[in-house]
Amino acid sequence: MSPSFQSNATLKMSHNITPFLLTLPPLDPARYYRSIADKFGHSIGHFVSHVGGIEHWHGMYNRQLKSLAEELKVPLIDVRSYIKSSGDLGLAMMASTSLQKDTSK
Repeated sequence: MSPSFQSNATLKMSHNITPFLLTLPPLDPARYYRSIADKFGHSIGHFVSHVGGIEHWHGMYNRQLKSLAEELKVPLIDVRSYIKSSGDLGLAMMASTSLQKDTSK
């Protein structure tokens, strides 16, 4: 975790502000890879896979957030687990996409 991330939380606490951390939401790997391939070409998917895949990095980041929350003794909202436990992520992603399309009119 970035030292500036930690120092920002510590600064807030020194001013009697209680920071809280949120885990990253789950993602749809296929949709993610399509999105970056559209922007950067298909070889980017090979690179991301070669360095562990996006799921690996998301998991590592969330573990660091949980560790930091414990270290700083601040609340952690586990967005990822909540969303994953609420049902079919694919359906939620489709609903989110259709809402985005509807609001752009």
